[in-house]
Amino acid sequence: MSPIENNGREYVRGNVRLEISYSLISRAEFRNRTDTDMILDGPKMWNAIGESINSSNQKEAAVNESLVAFLRHLDAKLDKILTLVIKDSKTEQQLYKGIGLNISGSGLKMVAEHRPKPGHILHLNFALSHKPFFFVDVCGEVVNVEPETTPDGEEPKYQVGIRFLDLTSKDQEQIIATVFQRERKALRRQKDEPVAQET
Repeated sequence: MSPIENNGREYVRGNVRLEISYSLISRAEFRNRTDTDMILDGPKMWNAIGESINSSNQKEAAVNESLVAFLRHLDAKLDKILTLVIKDSKTEQQLYKGIGLNISGSGLKMVAEHRPKPGHILHLNFALSHKPFFFVDVCGEVVNVEPETTPDGEEPKYQVGIRFLDLTSKDQEQIIATVFQRERKALRRQKDEPVAQET
């Protein structure tokens, strides 16, 4: 789909709250990542047993809620182990955590305690949805960093704007569809809420 046909859909942002794991990578590591088939190209849909889900059988993929909870718990444990291993190794790469605020087909904004600089490339991992399971493994370039106001005594935090670098158009459409679906649900909830009567 050309940008003209897309009508800016990739820039429609949806508010989200996502736990994001990320690491800073060099431009050479990013080029190597995009040159190999061994690493994911971007967001992919996976079912509970690790098979790729295409759009035709997406609705049929049922995921057991307890399995999803277990996998999320396992993912958190693996992140902790990876952080410890990276600290003990001689590599400079470190795993950081952030909280996603909003996302679109072109990028996302997150809050982080680590302050990357504009131009840095981040390797990001997060689950956009759990039913169906939609895991995102993508690289993005930091486009802006703004300090966030925090109460005295708290660690400083930063709002980080990121532009995705290695999304395919199919992957982008999955993110856009998720954003529109969440927005529709939010509008339905607002419509269904009882209107407070004035007294």
